[in-house]
Amino acid sequence: DWSVTGVQTCALPIYKENGRAYLVGNRVGQGGFGVVYRAEQASGKPLENTELCVKVCGDVLTWHCEAYFGHLLRDESRVVGVYDSFAWAPATKGGRPRYCLIIEFAEHGDLANFFQDHPPFSDHKARIEMIAFLRTLKQLHAAGVVHRDLTPKNVLVVSGGSIKIADFGIAAQSLMNRGVRFDTFNPAFSPPIFEKWLAADDVFQCGQVYAFLLAGRADGLLNTQDVRKLKCSPEAKTVIQRCIGARKKRYKSAAEMLRALESLGEKPPRQRAVRSLAGKNVVFTGRMGVTRGEAKIALKKAGGIPQAKVGHQTDILIKGALSSPHYKAVEMGQKLLDVQRESEDGHEVLVLSEDRFWRLCSQDHSTIKK
Repeated sequence: DWSVTGVQTCALPIYKENGRAYLVGNRVGQGGFGVVYRAEQASGKPLENTELCVKVCGDVLTWHCEAYFGHLLRDESRVVGVYDSFAWAPATKGGRPRYCLIIEFAEHGDLANFFQDHPPFSDHKARIEMIAFLRTLKQLHAAGVVHRDLTPKNVLVVSGGSIKIADFGIAAQSLMNRGVRFDTFNPAFSPPIFEKWLAADDVFQCGQVYAFLLAGRADGLLNTQDVRKLKCSPEAKTVIQRCIGARKKRYKSAAEMLRALESLGEKPPRQRAVRSLAGKNVVFTGRMGVTRGEAKIALKKAGGIPQAKVGHQTDILIKGALSSPHYKAVEMGQKLLDVQRESEDGHEVLVLSEDRFWRLCSQDHSTIKK
Protein backbone atom coordinates (compact mmCIF):
# COMPACT_ATOMS: atom_id res chain seq x y z
CA ASP A 1 0.00 0.00 0.00
CA TRP A 2 1.74 3.15 -1.23
CA SER A 3 -0.72 5.63 0.24
CA VAL A 4 0.92 8.78 1.57
CA THR A 5 -0.18 8.00 5.13
CA GLY A 6 -0.01 4.71 6.99
CA VAL A 7 2.44 3.03 4.63
CA GLN A 8 3.73 -0.32 5.83
CA THR A 9 7.43 -1.13 5.75
CA CYS A 10 8.16 -2.98 2.55
CA ALA A 11 11.00 -4.36 0.48
CA LEU A 12 9.71 -4.15 -3.06
CA PRO A 13 11.78 -3.30 -6.10
CA ILE A 14 10.77 -0.14 -7.93
CA TYR A 15 11.55 -0.36 -11.62
CA LYS A 16 12.11 2.49 -13.97
CA GLU A 17 12.30 2.65 -17.75
CA ASN A 18 16.05 3.24 -17.74
CA GLY A 19 16.64 -0.08 -15.97
CA ARG A 20 17.37 1.17 -12.46
CA ALA A 21 15.74 -0.61 -9.55
CA TYR A 22 15.56 0.32 -5.88
CA LEU A 23 14.81 -1.69 -2.77
CA VAL A 24 12.65 0.13 -0.26
CA GLY A 25 13.36 -0.27 3.44
CA ASN A 26 12.19 1.30 6.69
CA ARG A 27 10.29 4.53 6.91
CA VAL A 28 12.47 7.39 8.18
CA GLY A 29 10.15 10.39 7.97
CA GLN A 30 6.87 11.85 6.86
CA GLY A 31 5.75 15.34 5.87
CA GLY A 32 2.69 17.04 4.52
CA PHE A 33 3.25 15.83 0.96
CA GLY A 34 5.07 12.52 1.21
CA VAL A 35 6.65 9.66 3.11
CA VAL A 36 10.40 8.98 3.13
CA TYR A 37 11.98 5.49 3.31
CA ARG A 38 15.52 4.24 3.26
CA ALA A 39 16.35 2.88 -0.17
CA GLU A 40 19.11 0.95 -1.87
CA GLN A 41 19.93 0.81 -5.54
CA ALA A 42 19.56 -2.77 -6.73
CA SER A 43 20.50 -2.46 -10.40
CA GLY A 44 21.19 -0.06 -13.23
CA LYS A 45 23.83 2.63 -13.75
CA PRO A 46 25.21 3.46 -10.28
CA LEU A 47 24.25 6.80 -8.77
CA GLU A 48 26.89 9.14 -7.35
CA ASN A 49 25.67 8.49 -3.80
CA THR A 50 24.97 5.11 -2.21
CA GLU A 51 23.28 6.48 0.93
CA LEU A 52 19.78 6.93 -0.42
CA CYS A 53 16.14 7.44 0.45
CA VAL A 54 12.98 7.32 -1.62
CA LYS A 55 10.34 9.99 -1.09
CA VAL A 56 6.90 8.81 -2.16
CA CYS A 57 4.48 11.63 -3.03
CA GLY A 58 0.79 11.49 -3.67
CA ASP A 59 0.66 14.87 -5.40
CA VAL A 60 2.07 15.20 -8.89
CA LEU A 61 2.58 18.98 -8.71
CA THR A 62 4.78 18.99 -5.60
CA TRP A 63 6.68 15.97 -6.98
CA HIS A 64 7.33 17.80 -10.25
CA CYS A 65 8.43 20.95 -8.37
CA GLU A 66 10.88 19.02 -6.18
CA ALA A 67 12.29 17.18 -9.19
CA TYR A 68 12.74 20.45 -11.08
CA PHE A 69 14.58 22.26 -8.30
CA GLY A 70 16.53 19.11 -7.47
CA HIS A 71 17.90 19.12 -11.00
CA LEU A 72 18.44 22.91 -11.02
CA LEU A 73 20.40 22.82 -7.74
CA ARG A 74 22.17 19.51 -8.27
CA ASP A 75 25.60 21.11 -7.77
CA GLU A 76 24.70 22.97 -4.57
CA SER A 77 26.34 21.35 -1.56
CA ARG A 78 23.77 22.77 0.88
CA VAL A 79 20.74 21.31 -0.87
CA VAL A 80 19.64 17.73 -0.20
CA GLY A 81 20.55 15.87 -3.40
CA VAL A 82 17.81 14.61 -5.73
CA TYR A 83 19.26 11.84 -7.93
CA ASP A 84 16.29 10.32 -9.70
CA SER A 85 12.56 10.89 -10.18
CA PHE A 86 9.87 8.71 -11.68
CA ALA A 87 6.25 7.68 -11.41
CA TRP A 88 5.55 4.19 -10.05
CA ALA A 89 2.40 2.38 -11.10
CA PRO A 90 1.25 -0.59 -8.97
CA ALA A 91 0.60 -3.87 -10.73
CA THR A 92 -2.79 -4.29 -9.06
CA LYS A 93 -5.85 -3.23 -10.98
CA GLY A 94 -7.14 0.17 -9.94
CA GLY A 95 -4.02 1.03 -7.95
CA ARG A 96 -3.09 4.69 -7.89
CA PRO A 97 0.30 5.79 -9.24
CA ARG A 98 2.87 7.11 -6.81
CA TYR A 99 5.44 9.77 -7.62
CA CYS A 100 8.92 8.98 -6.39
CA LEU A 101 12.14 10.88 -5.78
CA ILE A 102 15.44 9.21 -4.99
CA ILE A 103 17.16 11.59 -2.59
CA GLU A 104 20.21 11.89 -0.35
CA PHE A 105 20.01 10.25 3.07
CA ALA A 106 20.54 12.71 5.93
CA GLU A 107 22.24 10.83 8.75
CA HIS A 108 20.77 12.90 11.60
CA GLY A 109 17.34 13.61 10.14
CA ASP A 110 15.66 16.98 10.56
CA LEU A 111 16.48 19.69 13.10
CA ALA A 112 13.88 18.61 15.65
CA ASN A 113 15.19 15.04 15.55
CA PHE A 114 18.83 16.15 15.67
CA PHE A 115 18.42 18.21 18.84
CA GLN A 116 16.84 15.34 20.75
CA ASP A 117 20.32 13.99 21.43
CA HIS A 118 22.71 16.79 20.41
CA PRO A 119 23.59 20.08 22.16
CA PRO A 120 22.96 23.53 20.63
CA PHE A 121 25.43 24.83 18.09
CA SER A 122 28.11 27.21 19.32
CA ASP A 123 27.86 30.85 18.26
CA HIS A 124 30.64 30.32 15.70
CA LYS A 125 29.26 27.03 14.33
CA ALA A 126 25.73 28.43 13.93
CA ARG A 127 27.02 31.48 12.07
CA ILE A 128 29.17 29.41 9.69
CA GLU A 129 26.29 27.04 8.96
CA MET A 130 23.84 29.87 8.30
CA ILE A 131 26.30 31.61 5.97
CA ALA A 132 26.57 28.45 3.86
CA PHE A 133 22.78 27.99 4.01
CA LEU A 134 22.13 31.57 2.88
CA ARG A 135 24.59 31.48 0.00
CA THR A 136 22.36 28.93 -1.70
CA LEU A 137 19.14 30.74 -0.84
CA LYS A 138 20.66 33.97 -2.14
CA GLN A 139 20.82 32.49 -5.65
CA LEU A 140 17.16 31.49 -5.50
CA HIS A 141 16.02 34.91 -4.30
CA ALA A 142 18.06 36.59 -7.03
CA ALA A 143 16.07 34.54 -9.57
CA GLY A 144 12.74 35.47 -7.95
CA VAL A 145 12.28 32.07 -6.28
CA VAL A 146 10.93 31.74 -2.74
CA HIS A 147 11.10 28.45 -0.83
CA ARG A 148 8.08 29.07 1.48
CA ASP A 149 8.80 26.04 3.67
CA LEU A 150 12.11 26.52 5.50
CA THR A 151 10.75 24.77 8.57
CA PRO A 152 12.51 22.34 10.95
CA LYS A 153 11.20 19.35 8.97
CA ASN A 154 12.88 20.68 5.85
CA VAL A 155 16.28 21.56 7.30
CA LEU A 156 18.21 18.30 7.49
CA VAL A 157 21.44 17.52 9.29
CA VAL A 158 24.01 15.35 7.56
CA SER A 159 27.23 13.77 8.76
CA GLY A 160 29.47 16.28 10.51
CA GLY A 161 26.56 18.42 11.66
CA SER A 162 26.12 20.40 8.44
CA ILE A 163 22.63 21.62 7.59
CA LYS A 164 20.97 21.31 4.19
CA ILE A 165 17.81 22.64 2.58
CA ALA A 166 15.23 20.02 1.62
CA ASP A 167 11.76 19.84 0.09
CA PHE A 168 11.15 22.36 -2.67
CA GLY A 169 7.61 21.06 -3.16
CA ILE A 170 5.93 24.44 -2.67
CA ALA A 171 8.76 26.67 -3.91
CA ALA A 172 7.55 29.20 -6.45
CA GLN A 173 8.94 31.82 -8.78
CA SER A 174 7.69 35.33 -9.41
CA LEU A 175 8.46 37.99 -11.97
CA MET A 176 10.52 40.99 -10.80
CA ASN A 177 10.69 39.55 -7.25
CA ARG A 178 7.14 40.69 -6.57
CA GLY A 179 6.29 37.64 -4.50
CA VAL A 180 3.86 34.77 -4.95
CA ARG A 181 0.46 34.12 -3.46
CA PHE A 182 0.46 33.45 0.29
CA ASP A 183 -1.72 30.38 -0.24
CA THR A 184 0.43 27.35 0.65
CA PHE A 185 2.51 27.33 3.83
CA ASN A 186 3.05 25.64 7.17
CA PRO A 187 1.07 27.77 9.66
CA ALA A 188 3.08 26.53 12.66
CA PHE A 189 6.30 28.08 11.34
CA SER A 190 5.16 30.93 9.12
CA PRO A 191 5.29 34.72 9.57
CA PRO A 192 2.09 36.81 9.76
CA ILE A 193 0.02 36.28 6.64
CA PHE A 194 -0.02 38.88 3.86
CA GLU A 195 -1.41 38.76 0.35
CA LYS A 196 1.92 37.65 -1.10
CA TRP A 197 4.88 35.65 0.15
CA LEU A 198 8.10 37.64 -0.37
CA ALA A 199 11.77 36.81 0.01
CA ALA A 200 11.54 38.63 3.37
CA ASP A 201 9.17 35.87 4.53
CA ASP A 202 11.82 33.26 3.71
CA VAL A 203 14.15 35.47 5.78
CA PHE A 204 11.72 35.21 8.72
CA GLN A 205 12.08 31.43 8.57
CA CYS A 206 15.87 31.71 8.21
CA GLY A 207 15.95 33.79 11.38
CA GLN A 208 14.01 31.06 13.13
CA VAL A 209 16.43 28.41 11.84
CA TYR A 210 19.38 30.47 13.11
CA ALA A 211 17.69 30.73 16.52
CA PHE A 212 16.93 26.98 16.54
CA LEU A 213 20.61 26.19 16.01
CA LEU A 214 21.60 28.36 18.97
CA ALA A 215 18.74 27.23 21.21
CA GLY A 216 19.17 23.51 20.55
CA ARG A 217 15.46 23.03 19.92
CA ALA A 218 13.10 23.28 16.96
CA ASP A 219 9.68 22.56 18.42
CA GLY A 220 7.97 25.87 17.71
CA LEU A 221 8.50 29.49 16.72
CA LEU A 222 10.86 31.45 18.96
CA ASN A 223 9.97 35.00 20.00
CA THR A 224 11.91 38.05 21.16
CA GLN A 225 12.16 36.87 24.75
CA ASP A 226 13.45 33.46 23.61
CA VAL A 227 16.11 35.23 21.55
CA ARG A 228 17.16 37.28 24.56
CA LYS A 229 18.05 34.06 26.43
CA LEU A 230 20.24 32.62 23.67
CA LYS A 231 23.88 32.03 24.53
CA CYS A 232 25.44 34.01 21.73
CA SER A 233 26.77 37.47 20.99
CA PRO A 234 24.50 40.54 21.03
CA GLU A 235 25.38 40.98 17.35
CA ALA A 236 23.97 37.54 16.49
CA LYS A 237 20.81 38.41 18.42
CA THR A 238 20.57 41.61 16.40
CA VAL A 239 20.51 39.62 13.15
CA ILE A 240 17.84 37.23 14.46
CA GLN A 241 15.74 40.10 15.78
CA ARG A 242 15.81 41.77 12.37
CA CYS A 243 14.70 38.53 10.73
CA ILE A 244 11.77 37.68 12.98
CA GLY A 245 10.49 41.22 13.49
CA ALA A 246 8.00 43.22 11.43
CA ARG A 247 8.29 42.53 7.72
CA LYS A 248 9.15 46.14 6.82
CA LYS A 249 12.09 45.99 9.25
CA ARG A 250 13.48 42.62 8.07
CA TYR A 251 16.30 41.97 5.68
CA LYS A 252 14.64 42.02 2.27
CA SER A 253 16.34 38.88 1.01
CA ALA A 254 18.86 36.17 1.83
CA ALA A 255 21.57 38.39 0.31
CA GLU A 256 20.99 41.11 2.93
CA MET A 257 20.94 38.63 5.80
CA LEU A 258 24.09 37.01 4.42
CA ARG A 259 25.92 40.35 4.34
CA ALA A 260 24.94 40.98 7.95
CA LEU A 261 26.29 37.60 9.09
CA GLU A 262 29.48 37.92 7.09
CA SER A 263 30.16 41.33 8.62
CA LEU A 264 29.79 40.20 12.25
CA GLY A 265 33.01 40.87 14.10
CA GLU A 266 34.23 43.50 11.65
CA LYS A 267 35.21 46.87 13.11
CA PRO A 268 32.48 49.42 12.37
CA PRO A 269 33.53 52.34 10.18
CA ARG A 270 34.56 55.49 12.04
CA GLN A 271 31.69 57.92 12.36
CA ARG A 272 32.14 61.58 11.59
CA ALA A 273 32.59 63.91 14.54
CA VAL A 274 29.70 66.04 15.77
CA ARG A 275 30.38 69.31 17.60
CA SER A 276 26.89 70.61 18.20
CA LEU A 277 23.32 69.39 18.62
CA ALA A 278 21.93 72.60 17.13
CA GLY A 279 19.54 71.85 14.28
CA LYS A 280 20.01 68.08 14.67
CA ASN A 281 17.11 65.61 14.74
CA VAL A 282 17.75 63.41 17.77
CA VAL A 283 16.20 60.13 19.02
CA PHE A 284 16.76 58.64 22.48
CA THR A 285 16.91 54.92 23.32
CA GLY A 286 17.58 52.89 26.45
CA ARG A 287 17.55 53.91 30.09
CA MET A 288 19.16 57.23 30.91
CA GLY A 289 20.19 58.82 34.18
CA VAL A 290 17.28 61.26 33.89
CA THR A 291 13.75 60.98 32.59
CA ARG A 292 13.20 61.13 28.86
CA GLY A 293 11.33 64.39 29.32
CA GLU A 294 14.30 66.02 31.08
CA ALA A 295 16.61 64.84 28.33
CA LYS A 296 14.36 66.40 25.69
CA ILE A 297 14.34 69.71 27.57
CA ALA A 298 18.13 69.70 27.62
CA LEU A 299 18.21 68.88 23.91
CA LYS A 300 15.88 71.75 23.03
CA LYS A 301 18.00 74.16 25.06
CA ALA A 302 20.97 73.04 22.98
CA GLY A 303 19.01 73.76 19.79
CA GLY A 304 18.27 70.14 18.92
CA ILE A 305 14.98 68.63 17.73
CA PRO A 306 13.63 65.52 19.54
CA GLN A 307 12.12 62.70 17.48
CA ALA A 308 10.17 59.65 18.63
CA LYS A 309 11.43 57.20 15.99
CA VAL A 310 14.46 56.70 13.79
CA GLY A 311 13.77 57.71 10.20
CA HIS A 312 15.33 59.21 7.10
CA GLN A 313 15.56 62.64 8.78
CA THR A 314 17.27 61.40 11.97
CA ASP A 315 20.78 62.70 12.55
CA ILE A 316 21.71 61.30 15.96
CA LEU A 317 20.67 58.44 18.26
CA ILE A 318 21.53 58.85 21.95
CA LYS A 319 22.01 55.50 23.73
CA GLY A 320 21.30 55.54 27.45
CA ALA A 321 24.23 54.65 29.68
CA LEU A 322 22.09 52.22 31.70
CA SER A 323 21.21 49.99 28.73
CA SER A 324 21.38 46.23 29.26
CA PRO A 325 24.27 44.47 27.45
CA HIS A 326 21.53 42.48 25.71
CA TYR A 327 19.62 45.55 24.54
CA LYS A 328 19.65 44.39 20.93
CA ALA A 329 17.46 41.38 21.64
CA VAL A 330 14.56 43.20 23.30
CA GLU A 331 11.98 45.65 22.06
CA MET A 332 13.81 48.83 23.06
CA GLY A 333 16.58 47.77 20.70
CA GLN A 334 14.31 48.40 17.72
CA LYS A 335 15.70 51.92 17.34
CA LEU A 336 19.22 50.54 17.04
CA LEU A 337 17.98 48.06 14.46
CA ASP A 338 16.40 50.98 12.60
CA VAL A 339 19.76 52.78 12.63
CA GLN A 340 21.30 49.72 11.01
CA ARG A 341 18.56 49.68 8.40
CA GLU A 342 19.09 53.36 7.62
CA SER A 343 22.80 52.69 7.17
CA GLU A 344 22.02 49.94 4.67
CA ASP A 345 19.93 52.46 2.74
CA GLY A 346 22.85 54.89 2.65
CA HIS A 347 21.73 57.21 5.47
CA GLU A 348 24.15 57.49 8.39
CA VAL A 349 22.72 58.05 11.86
CA LEU A 350 25.34 58.83 14.52
CA VAL A 351 25.08 56.77 17.72
CA LEU A 352 26.34 58.73 20.71
CA SER A 353 26.69 57.83 24.36
CA GLU A 354 24.74 59.59 27.09
CA ASP A 355 27.96 61.14 28.42
CA ARG A 356 28.72 62.59 25.01
CA PHE A 357 25.18 63.98 24.86
CA TRP A 358 25.61 65.86 28.13
CA ARG A 359 28.95 67.25 27.04
CA LEU A 360 27.33 68.54 23.88
CA CYS A 361 24.55 70.06 25.93
CA SER A 362 27.28 71.89 27.91
CA GLN A 363 25.78 70.83 31.20
CA ASP A 364 26.36 67.91 33.52
CA HIS A 365 24.06 65.22 34.76
CA SER A 366 23.60 66.67 38.26
CA THR A 367 22.45 70.04 36.94
CA ILE A 368 19.66 68.43 34.92
CA LYS A 369 18.51 66.21 37.76
CA LYS A 370 17.99 69.30 39.92
